[in-house]
Amino acid sequence: MKYRKNEAKEYARKTLQGVWTALPTTFTQDDRVDEAGNKANLEHCISKLNLAGHYCLGNVGEFWAMTNEERMRVMDLNVEVAKGRVPLIAGCHHQNPYEAVKLSQHAQSVGIDFVIILTPYVAARGDDAVYDYYKFVSD
Repeated sequence: MKYRKNEAKEYARKTLQGVWTALPTTFTQDDRVDEAGNKANLEHCISKLNLAGHYCLGNVGEFWAMTNEERMRVMDLNVEVAKGRVPLIAGCHHQNPYEAVKLSQHAQSVGIDFVIILTPYVAARGDDAVYDYYKFVSD
């Protein structure tokens, strides 16, 4: 990781600037992640559009329609293409906190700069449940 836990806010303030993209994840005719297509799209955004950063696997990235393995592969592809030229955010959303942790740890291990985890919409039965979810994941 490029920063320590106590440096996260400072790193975010410095890094989360400029115009970022959130690209859809593309798939092949047989419903597999289109690795070449996804790589080409991100490369175009970085080298031709000069975007400041990229957020993969958000709602527009169709995280909800993919297996965790596919999502982790998309993270890998983004890191391969970005090559440190722009910071990356990965959506590590999941209803199951253990799976959110697994996705977040993968993101961290491959070099993603930030993760976003949406509030679970099924299990969030109140403020305490939401707090417990995020506390578990962040611990």
